Amino acid sequence: MFNKKVLIVFVSILLLGLVFTIGCVKEKVSEDSGEGFAPSENPKLGDTSSLEMDDTDRSETQDDITVDDKSNFELVKGTLGVLGSSCSSHKICLSNNCANGLCVQGTSPRFTLCNSNDQCISNNCANGLCVQGTSPMGSVCGHNDLCITNNCRNQRCIQGSSSLGSGCMYKEECLSNNCENEVCVQGNLSVGVSCNYNDQCFNNNCLNYFCVGYRGDTCVSNSDCTSRNCLRGLCRDGSTIDGGRCSHNDECRSRLCQNNLCSSRTLLNLGSACNNNDECLSRNCQNNICVQGTLDINDLCNYNEECAVNSCYGGACYVQGTLSLGSRCFQNNQCRSVNCQNNICVQGLLLVGNVCTHSDHCVSNLCQNNFCIQGTSTRGAVCGHNNQCASNLCQNSRCV
Repeated sequence: MFNKKVLIVFVSILLLGLVFTIGCVKEKVSEDSGEGFAPSENPKLGDTSSLEMDDTDRSETQDDITVDDKSNFELVKGTLGVLGSSCSSHKICLSNNCANGLCVQGTSPRFTLCNSNDQCISNNCANGLCVQGTSPMGSVCGHNDLCITNNCRNQRCIQGSSSLGSGCMYKEECLSNNCENEVCVQGNLSVGVSCNYNDQCFNNNCLNYFCVGYRGDTCVSNSDCTSRNCLRGLCRDGSTIDGGRCSHNDECRSRLCQNNLCSSRTLLNLGSACNNNDECLSRNCQNNICVQGTLDINDLCNYNEECAVNSCYGGACYVQGTLSLGSRCFQNNQCRSVNCQNNICVQGLLLVGNVCTHSDHCVSNLCQNNFCIQGTSTRGAVCGHNNQCASNLCQNSRCV
């Protein structure tokens, strides 16, 4: 009986100890975790919303970021430095170029991808590409890309140097100063206008800094023509004889200027063997034979052979009249002199050195070897022009 009572007491003591121990454990857990989780607030697996940390608990703040990391941080925030801003890395600058602690102009050349003018040498970003700058001629520069001409010399923008056929955006890039459909094309300066390059002149002929006319181009004075012969507003072939000074073939009767002297060359008659057109009086070499020229009425000419009608007067092809001096006429072409005044055929108007086919054509009344030459009237003879006098001086209608 005693033993049974002792057993009951022993078991009761064990149970009381177990209850006490459990209570202590629960109290300890509550202290370590604050207020603890209410049964309805227990977090579910994978749910971290209730575990978000304060900013003060972050292991890395903006001030802790390194220089390279901070540049990336600024890039994300969109606060890259403009030109002149302080910097410690290229990445901090919008231009992607940091020098001596300041953001400076970028170094991207033309046709490089960009998203800001600051990034381009030209300071000109268009449609996502660095393009030519817009500084006009005479502006201070440090690179070709800055100039609208794409040509910077001695720190100044000067005329562009792109030749005909080169790509362009602005006319100033071209030697010709003419850009069409993004291609440099021939310039449009007329005869007599100052120039620096052949490309600038409409006929591609710049001589001694002026656009000069070829045979057939309009002119005002002899200096406007390479031939130095302007007649009735058009450049004609030259009349300088062999041995005379020249700078262009066009100045010479022989059409050949060598070492600045007109060289002897006899132009070939019809039927002669030839190698090129310039060798023939007719300017027409076919199958190595000089044949009749093909110029139409009123086309420019110097010799009868050049005209299809085989008649050249005053530098133009025409149908030659047959009326002699003094004959009654109604128009110039009826007269052999091609000069009808007051219904009378009178002396022609061609001066010494011009091409002729008859003495009636010349003021001097002398045509020799298809050129008007100086007259032979002596002192005291009646005259109407210097060309008629041997002295080349006519005063008060008398040769002196």
